[in-house]
Amino acid sequence: MPPSRETLIRRLRGRGMVEKEIARRLEFDLKALRAAWLFDLVVVNHDNDEQGTADRILAHIYSRHEKLLLHALST
Repeated sequence: MPPSRETLIRRLRGRGMVEKEIARRLEFDLKALRAAWLFDLVVVNHDNDEQGTADRILAHIYSRHEKLLLHALST
């Protein structure tokens, strides 16, 4: 998720989306935001570097799973 609605709109316009497409996207993102509490993690993409963000998420998940596994093995 982008850090703010304004950031999302700016990014979408930068991608060449027209207002009608942006309105649809904002409606979808509002639904996603309302469902965010269902998930363990919510990712905020501050720098608009999607691949870098995905890599950092995976590194965090692997680290978290490794810690949980080590804890389980030590008990």
